[in-house]
Amino acid sequence: MTEEETWAELPEEEAELLNASGLTHRQQLFCLYYARSFNASKAYRMAYDCGKKTAGSGGCRLLANPRVGETVEKLKRLRMGRTLLTMPDVVRRYMDIAFADITDFLTFGPEEVPDRGKDADPEHPYKVVDAVHLKPWDQVDGQLIAEVAQSSSGVRLKLFDPMKALQWLADYLREEEAARGEDGAVDDPITRSLKEAMAGGVFPKTDGDSPLSL
Repeated sequence: MTEEETWAELPEEEAELLNASGLTHRQQLFCLYYARSFNASKAYRMAYDCGKKTAGSGGCRLLANPRVGETVEKLKRLRMGRTLLTMPDVVRRYMDIAFADITDFLTFGPEEVPDRGKDADPEHPYKVVDAVHLKPWDQVDGQLIAEVAQSSSGVRLKLFDPMKALQWLADYLREEEAARGEDGAVDDPITRSLKEAMAGGVFPKTDGDSPLSL
């Protein structure tokens, strides 16, 4: 997106925030690009049209500017408010990934099918095979599917990694407990249900060599 397009598509509330920030035009651009990419070097390079070497030091220097940092945070809050995304929403999505059941996406098991082999018994025209059937797209949560691929050997369905989601949830719980204290009150029901699940043994407690550790 060009600089002109960036300004043209800027929501009114963001434009008002930038105009009141007291920043230069290039600093305002940096804030916009950084709030979108969270990459200081890239944002500086796009705002100032410079090389990577200059952008690396320039991005860090701008982020250290209190007024720039404050503007970036306000932009992030505005954008977060528009998407209506909250931390419990994020936790819930990771929970969905961690506890996804493959039977929510497909059925499998023995099934009778016509026996069309050359040695088929006319008196027993059916045979039992192991069959797998994908559920229709409107009956599944597509956001939990990482990949669907079709080839001559059939259809391959891949879900997002549940162990990575469990690790994220474990890290989140540790941070929550550290912030509140071991016996601190839990404000939202999502975090509370996670704590109860951990206490009930849903999360496996492993040693330090495991990819999942609590």
